[in-house]
Amino acid sequence: MRARWYGGIAAAALAVPGIALAQVETRASVDVSAGVGYSTNPFARVGDDLGSGYALINVAPQLRLLTPKSTVTISGAANVQEYFQHYADATSYRVAVDYQGRPSARLNTRLHVDAGSSIIGAYDSIGDQVIDPNLPPPTDIALFGSRDRRRSINANGGFDLALSARDSIGASAFYQIARYRDFGDISDYDAFGGTFSYNRQLSANTRIGLQGSVSRYDYRGDRGQTTAYSISPTISTKLSELWTLDGSLGVSLVDSTSRGSTSKASVSGSANLCRQGPLSTFCINASRSVRPTGYNGSQYVNLIGASWSRKLSERDTISARAAYTTEGGARSVLFPGLRAQFLNGSVTYDKRLSERLRLSATGRYRKIFSNSSLRPDDIGGLLTLSYRLGDLR
Repeated sequence: MRARWYGGIAAAALAVPGIALAQVETRASVDVSAGVGYSTNPFARVGDDLGSGYALINVAPQLRLLTPKSTVTISGAANVQEYFQHYADATSYRVAVDYQGRPSARLNTRLHVDAGSSIIGAYDSIGDQVIDPNLPPPTDIALFGSRDRRRSINANGGFDLALSARDSIGASAFYQIARYRDFGDISDYDAFGGTFSYNRQLSANTRIGLQGSVSRYDYRGDRGQTTAYSISPTISTKLSELWTLDGSLGVSLVDSTSRGSTSKASVSGSANLCRQGPLSTFCINASRSVRPTGYNGSQYVNLIGASWSRKLSERDTISARAAYTTEGGARSVLFPGLRAQFLNGSVTYDKRLSERLRLSATGRYRKIFSNSSLRPDDIGGLLTLSYRLGDLR
């Protein structure tokens, strides 16, 4: 299975259009990091005496191929965490190919393929990738604490075409395969779908549009299928020199035969409000959409979050982020009539010791709200030293 994943990604890399070898500029780098940390409940489990210290090593190579009209990025990451007590090691990995092309002045194209594997609920997981960057990823809150391993293959691509100076259209499609080591019989699924959009530039600062999508989630065995249709107006505007707003608000219609999945129509959409200053950045984002999960089926996943960063000096940066996520509903398998809720946050101080060497210190907090009162909060911290080999750009 693993060989087939890597073979598919290699084939995608070879098939990416627009690569004229005689014109390729190559940039290669490897980020290597090592760290030590402590977590009071590193896998969000139920019980007592769950805390453990751990050590980690992460290796992330990257190769970029640049031509006048395209960029191909081949990347990978392997993360190994060794716990000092209570837990076996937690290893995650990911390989990916990204293509960005501009065949003409009016046309932009893109393609992304990745394969990953990680332990559900683990920190520093690099497995659960976002299918659509405008939507929240699968959360699998219902499987937190199980230490199940989730393997996935994701592919998505699309284009944007300018019809005139003011009008443009876009289309995209995705496909995802998700497989679970222990809960596969009731969690494995395939997902696929597409999006079409039309946009019109009203002024130098404001663009409006209309977006429609259809997504289908097929579960193994007798769990059935869910199909979600969504349509929403969109807006993107620059409110001032510092503030921007991107958003959509519409409705999702759901046709489901999947046991435990939602089947109701509901409001859906997303919003992203950002302030970009010379030294600091602040963003608030929110979204609601039908998403696939494993054990909990297809559910409306709601997310509201915030992120902030400030450059203290040429070498020092501090950042913080927090997110509140809910999934589930009346037909939820594990939480009938109750939404699973997940709160997580972190604060990081980052110091660049040299062009290649960086030191980071992070504090973290996580809490799951459900019908179990025995799941302790997770509080922890991590100290990491990172070094880059190769190209610094």
